[in-house]
Amino acid sequence: MKADDDNNFWSHRRFHIESKTHERGERLRLSTRGFTLLELLIVITLIGILATIAVPNFQEMVKRNAVVSQNNELVALINTAKSEAVRRSTAVTISIVDAGTDSWRAQLQDPDTVGIFLRETSNPSVILDGPETFTFNSRGYLGVDGELGDEVALSLRHINCTSQGQHRTIKILPTGQLVGSSNACPT
Repeated sequence: MKADDDNNFWSHRRFHIESKTHERGERLRLSTRGFTLLELLIVITLIGILATIAVPNFQEMVKRNAVVSQNNELVALINTAKSEAVRRSTAVTISIVDAGTDSWRAQLQDPDTVGIFLRETSNPSVILDGPETFTFNSRGYLGVDGELGDEVALSLRHINCTSQGQHRTIKILPTGQLVGSSNACPT
């Protein structure tokens, strides 16, 4: 039997205790194959502890990513409005419909066409707050008829905002420059 074990490639990989001599001179062969109940309980406990730490962090990450995604889409819409205003040499207005709800939509409009571009929320757990309309003039600045408008602040937050990163603010300066920030959740 020993010769067969030596020839077996995996025999040296097994955990076993070679024969030991008992105090009365008897040879005992102790072999360990598998895990004890105590070892299994320790591993299950460790997995449970890690899960209680990881699951809430994962949920927070999902919330942050939803807000960041909507933020990026809104920034893209604003940049499109500015470039369309300059390209068409006319004022372009962004209208935000149902602001303050979880089903908002933003739409670009110019005097010649109704709704040249539409962006609806793709994540109903993100709420947008801000003015209902704001306009970029033909130079890409906020305001109309050569007058600079006031700074505009748009706020995106998760419906269950609980931590930093789940609330973002986009400020549009009168010159059309965008300034973004991550804020604490409003109370």
